[in-house]
Amino acid sequence: MNLPLLSEKSQIKVFPNPFVDEFYLEGRREWNNIHLQLMDVTGRTLSVLQKGSGSSLTYQARNLKSGIYYLKIIIDNETSSTMVLRKLE
Repeated sequence: MNLPLLSEKSQIKVFPNPFVDEFYLEGRREWNNIHLQLMDVTGRTLSVLQKGSGSSLTYQARNLKSGIYYLKIIIDNETSSTMVLRKLE
């Protein structure tokens, strides 16, 4: 269930989805600053991650229970969001 690009403007892909221990963010262009906020289905923030320039990122999520999570992504002041699904093997 890989989702398409979050937006044509941001050109970010989140995969695999569902994921087991980690998921990846990959951009078609390099960003200067990325801010990630992972939330549970109630909207409670579980983690926040900030990183400088790059075009890919690995998000370690081994401590999460299986379920649906919301991922808010801010790249160079542009906000996108998507859902990710954690499954246990």
